[in-house]
Amino acid sequence: MDKNKEVERIMAKIDPLFKRLMHTRYWLQIANNPYDHCYDFFFNSQRRREPVRSVAIYTCKTDDLAFLEALVDKLTTKTKLSIVYVGFVDQRWLGKRTRIQRRPDHLE
Repeated sequence: MDKNKEVERIMAKIDPLFKRLMHTRYWLQIANNPYDHCYDFFFNSQRRREPVRSVAIYTCKTDDLAFLEALVDKLTTKTKLSIVYVGFVDQRWLGKRTRIQRRPDHLE
């Protein structure tokens, strides 16, 4: 898998959803799917006093953490959106040796 092509696919899905509206919060969510051995990417947005809108934008077909780390690094250089991780409790990035997710999400 080529990281640059994968980032371009993700950006192609993000661009139409990122409308840059006032009073709207935007962020990415990456969920670890241990059952299918993949990572799922979601684009989330929330307008003031409205519920969160979440759209599945991409599924990384590998569970290689090194590939995910490189993909996230390239993605953060392309977009300045915050990234929330779900399902990565007690896991560390291989290159940085920092924890991916500090505490369990309310969904876990």
